[in-house]
Amino acid sequence: MRNRIYQKYKEEKTDSIIDLEKCQKHLLGMFEKFYHFCNAKNISFFLLWGTLLGAKRDGKIIPWDDDIDVGMSSENFEKLLKYKDTLSLYGLKIVHFSTNPHIHSNGIRIYDNELFEFCKTNFGQYIVPVYIDVFKYCKVSKTSKTARIVKSIKKAYAALILKETIWMSKNLLKSILKSIVKFFGLIINSSYLHKKIEKKVSQLYKGEEDYFVTFPDTFHNAKINYFDKDTFEKIEIIDFENLKCFIPEKSDYVLNVSYGQWQIPNDSSGGGKLNKKFLIRTKL
Repeated sequence: MRNRIYQKYKEEKTDSIIDLEKCQKHLLGMFEKFYHFCNAKNISFFLLWGTLLGAKRDGKIIPWDDDIDVGMSSENFEKLLKYKDTLSLYGLKIVHFSTNPHIHSNGIRIYDNELFEFCKTNFGQYIVPVYIDVFKYCKVSKTSKTARIVKSIKKAYAALILKETIWMSKNLLKSILKSIVKFFGLIINSSYLHKKIEKKVSQLYKGEEDYFVTFPDTFHNAKINYFDKDTFEKIEIIDFENLKCFIPEKSDYVLNVSYGQWQIPNDSSGGGKLNKKFLIRTKL
């Protein structure tokens, strides 16, 4: 796979354009493989974000969700990296932020290189893999310094996204975008941006005694979600898509902080996601 967040779509004979329902079926198959891999390697994870919400509310994936989110401790995260080469035995691949741009800061993504989101923009058509996102939680102090670090991370990440998508634009627009980026001092260099983001993320792992817990995923949202330090220390089992999965014992608290009134589905939550199209590219 090319080291870009977006790949220009070029039709292949094995391509099949599918809807969200079929995408979820394939995604859950990926998740089951990941689940068995983690059990075999004694790697513990828990459901997180929208996946946790769906498990708690319905025992299944949210009807408009097109990824799966899980969290884990630093110990399990490092163990996952240690055994990453054996993921291929389960038909899965792994990308880590330090080596590939289509990844959350300081996170891991699991994919099978068969399932892609099929997208259209003013710049053309592109595809991006559908992932299982894996996040390790970090300790952060709730201070103005933390807010400044996160702001810097968001700025660098925005530049990285622009760097990886600018190739889709026309020549004139491309020149304008490059000028804008240079004007604001955002260096168009992926390697530099990766290192800057990693350095800034590492600074957040130095929480004092009064630390809170958060996940790098929240850096891309409008605000950081801070959780009490003991939020993810205890876990319990729940049925999710016919699998016995771990969730935080304080999952109601996690969902209240993340989503507010999550118990009642919002009819508009799916938005246009239900009409999204996806691509299965079967291997020959």
